[in-house]
Amino acid sequence: MKFPNIAAVFRRKHANSALPVHEGPPLKRVLGTFDLTMNGIAAIIGAGIFVLVGTVASAHAGPGIWLSFLLSGLACACVALAHAELSGMLPSAGSVYEYAYHTLGEAIAFLMGWSVLVAYAVGSSAVAVALSDYLEELLKPIGISLPAVMSQAPTHDVGIAIMIGAGSLCAGLVWRWLRGAASEGLLGLLWMPLVAFGAFKLALTLPLVSSVNLVAVATIALISLHLYHGVKESVRFTTFLSVIETALVIAFIILSAGSFNSANLEPLMPFGPLGIISGAGTIFFAYIGFDSITTMGDECRQPEKSMPRAIIYSLAICTVLYILVGLTMVAAVPYLELSADAPLAFVLHKIGYGWLVSAFSLGVLLSIESTLNVMLYAQSRIIMSMSRDQLLPAKIGAISHKHHTPYVAITVVGLFSALAS
Repeated sequence: MKFPNIAAVFRRKHANSALPVHEGPPLKRVLGTFDLTMNGIAAIIGAGIFVLVGTVASAHAGPGIWLSFLLSGLACACVALAHAELSGMLPSAGSVYEYAYHTLGEAIAFLMGWSVLVAYAVGSSAVAVALSDYLEELLKPIGISLPAVMSQAPTHDVGIAIMIGAGSLCAGLVWRWLRGAASEGLLGLLWMPLVAFGAFKLALTLPLVSSVNLVAVATIALISLHLYHGVKESVRFTTFLSVIETALVIAFIILSAGSFNSANLEPLMPFGPLGIISGAGTIFFAYIGFDSITTMGDECRQPEKSMPRAIIYSLAICTVLYILVGLTMVAAVPYLELSADAPLAFVLHKIGYGWLVSAFSLGVLLSIESTLNVMLYAQSRIIMSMSRDQLLPAKIGAISHKHHTPYVAITVVGLFSALAS
């Protein structure tokens, strides 16, 4: 493992090294354009479209929310086209880390890689918590209530203390594993105080734990296990979820279009043009997710063709769906009434399809799960790519001989996300 120095700031990777050679079995190239496109759709159609659109319509954009979606889609298209071009030129699993290495240098790539990993890690733990919260809300109408001891995280101070103790313990054990038994000097013995401090901190803190969000932990564990068993199985699962999500969104568009009332579209911009722009900025994150396609290059049959196409296809499909959802939603129900936490379900109830509300609630749950699946997958592939370039220990990027997946990276990502959640 190496760390970038001052001279490495402008040292860039050669284009021929976009697909680095590594020890162990190769990843399986089993994915096609359809697989990548459905993965991108699953990542883009998330909880944002099911939850946030009502608040944006009622407080920012009004009936012009579809213009906010269009504006955000155009902005994302610029990013998507850049990703599409770079993914065709550099078809590997490194995503923006790889692109930064080739264009800006090793040190910037190092920082970029860690920035992306932290963003995915924080996001995946937050998504797992949201899934557990939404599952609890979904079960309440049928009289099932999850015990607080297994559905709520510890208090903030206890949680931070556990993170510090577990982080120190794991860091010491990993350092011992990487350095080996033959390590000499103070640097080789660094693992001992780390392990001792971590164990002591946990011994003091664990008795204070009164509850653990086992739903979030179990969800991350199951998805990590699924990722470990092979990319094809994982992508099939994601494809299944994305088909359900897309079907639910299309069903909503058709049903709400039946109650289309053009009078609800006036005035188009009650909060002015700045409201449209503010709404576009608020819902921009709903589009983010297509970049996960760029982490699948090493497992794609024809990455030079499939990755650019999948990026453009997934963004185009989701942009059209988002615009239609925004337009039919505000046309069916006045925008001032759409401040509910589940606006699509609220609209269905309002126009006489209340019996479908449970189905859409389940759709939100599946959307959150598919987003979590994509996040955990992307993290493991970026870690694998950084380990190949020796910016992380090579052992972390080890590939399973049986399943041809980066099993160590998947384990590390799963443990950290579960602990954080």
